[in-house]
Amino acid sequence: MREYPAGHGMDADWFATDRDGHVAHFRSGESGAVPESAYLGEEAEEVLERIAKLAPCTAALDPAGIRPQAGGHVAAPADAWKTPVVAFVDSLENVGDLLRTTGAERRAAVQGEAIRFATLSRAVHGELHGRGVCLGCSFLQESDPASPARRGFYAYEHLTQSWVAGPYGRSQVPARPLVLGDLPEELREVVSRQKLDRVCFASTPALQPVEHAPCVSGASAWLSSATRRIAAIPGQEDEFRREFAPGTDARAAAEQGGMVVEEPPAAGSSASEWQKRFTRPPRSLLQALAAAALAALGLGAILRAACR
Repeated sequence: MREYPAGHGMDADWFATDRDGHVAHFRSGESGAVPESAYLGEEAEEVLERIAKLAPCTAALDPAGIRPQAGGHVAAPADAWKTPVVAFVDSLENVGDLLRTTGAERRAAVQGEAIRFATLSRAVHGELHGRGVCLGCSFLQESDPASPARRGFYAYEHLTQSWVAGPYGRSQVPARPLVLGDLPEELREVVSRQKLDRVCFASTPALQPVEHAPCVSGASAWLSSATRRIAAIPGQEDEFRREFAPGTDARAAAEQGGMVVEEPPAAGSSASEWQKRFTRPPRSLLQALAAAALAALGLGAILRAACR
């Protein structure tokens, strides 16, 4: 029987295929939900090493997977941010001078343009936002040149902090997306243990695995990808009741963020029926486009509140 880490701090790498056979790499952070069938444990490191040996390709940054800061923008520093910052803009027309004077780098982006600042001074931050050209910015976790995204995998990152299992955001889109049949035989089985048959990675900027499969998580609660509802991870209802009981800090913070805390079912209720209440049917193209537009703005106020 597969063993899962107890408590917080899963920090797991896992993989899945979509309805078209494309492959994706997910990073859970401390509390992102991980499908039980996809949890790899120590095997993940070996799988990543095998993937790194595949033919390289380029990948574009996607604002959907860049964890949104409060208000969708990095706050102005007292002096300068020494951690790399990525800013998304419609075009480079109004920021060309900033690229020249700061040495910032242009990065490929799914929408518009992405600019990477190795350091971001208070003055440049003021220029960037004073001109009204920054669509959103965040601290950037640098991608390994040998990462799965640079080998043809869609990349998803957990978006919220560790108090809740939030949605994953698509952080990188490969220029040459691989399908399962493109992989060596020894990789096919391990990356396809979780099949997301109702998902198309190319049109899914945000994904909550709890809506698709039984999951484990370092948190007792999960946040729906399309609504403001917070519910218990099936199997962790008792811990959820303690953490989100009326009057607790977690309950107050959720409600202040405009989220609805869904009470878990009574003992003896069917977990599968409970989970069905939150599982969405396949979305129409119009709904998918609307979700993509919302994700491009940092998943809106829902995730901004969850990330504070």
